[in-house]
Formats: sequence, structure tokens, C-alpha cells
Amino acid sequence: MSASRSTRVSNRLPLGLAAGLVAIVAAVALVSGALRTSPDVGASESTGPSGSVAVPSESVAVPTASVAMPTSSPSLPSTGMVIANVQAIPFAGTGNPVSVIATIENRTGADDRLLGASSPIAATGGLYATCGCTPGSTDPSGLGNKSLMPWNLIRAGETLQLRTGDGEIILNGLAEPLVAGEQLEVTFEFEDAAPVTVTVPVVSSTD
Repeated sequence: MSASRSTRVSNRLPLGLAAGLVAIVAAVALVSGALRTSPDVGASESTGPSGSVAVPSESVAVPTASVAMPTSSPSLPSTGMVIANVQAIPFAGTGNPVSVIATIENRTGADDRLLGASSPIAATGGLYATCGCTPGSTDPSGLGNKSLMPWNLIRAGETLQLRTGDGEIILNGLAEPLVAGEQLEVTFEFEDAAPVTVTVPVVSSTD
């Protein structure tokens, strides 16, 4: 009697419904297994304590090396008349005279002559040598013991030394006397070579 009832109940269930129930049970079993084996949903990938994603904070180093500026003075020219060690020395006399001394090296490749010099602040300028013809103390001009020279020879490759009382340049006719620490422009004039203008520091006679 019970066997026949069971047969009748199973026969009443459609085959499609039975297959659907089997599929649902299988799906639930798969989802449950996946949830047990997979990591927790929403778990952070960061290893930091706050759970936020760590962002690299490396900065790029910027070179800070400074460019070294040259401190040496410009070199002297390799050709022409090279003038160095120039100084202007005021001395007592009418017209506020100034003695200019220097070294002049002839790099022109040919003999030449120094004719004199000039300055924008001086009325006259010339090449003088000490002659001893008149005591300086009796001449208020300050040039009583000096004689004007027409020129001074500078051979090729040689250096002329202008010294006080020995072929110096004397500028005269200044509006006012110069004092140590000032500067003036002096242009040296030659027979063949181009004129050379230099800035000359004024020093006292005791320097």
C-alpha cells in the first residue's frame, strides 16, 4: 500500500520541476563553498594601520650646485703696445701737475716711439725728463728742473719703464688738484702704433 502511494506521488511531479530543484540545491552549495574559501569582501589592500592605500612620497632631488664666477682680472693683450703698472702722482706746481709712470711693452713686432700722452681733464701733456737745469724750489710751475722730450724709443719686444724724473709723462693745466683714490683717463700716443687709453689710479707721492 505505501509503495504504491510513493509511486503515485513521484509520478505526479513533472520531470522539469524536479530538475530545477536539483539545480537550485547545487547552486546554493557552490556559493556557500566560494564564500568560505574567498577573502572577506571589502578587505583593504593596504598594509597600513589606517586601511588606506599607501602613496609613495619620494621627492625628486633638484641640483643646487652654483656656477663659479671667474674672479681673475682680464689678461693683457698679446699684441700692440701693452701698458701696465700705471700710476698718477700729483705734485706741487702751477696748473696742478700730475706725473704719470708706467711700463710699456712693445708687442707690435716693430720699433716705435712714445710721443707723449693726454687726458680729458688736462690742458697739456708731454714726455719729460729731469735735466737739473733750474732748481725746482725757485720755479712755482714745478717743472723748472724738467725738460720736454720729443720722443722715447721702444724697440720691438722691449719694455720701456717710465719713472719719476726718467722719461715720465706729465699732465698739466688741471682745473683742480687730484687726490689719492681718484682716477683719470690717460691716452698714450705713439708714432706708428694706435693710441692706447687706460684708467689710471691716483696715488700720493709717498705710496
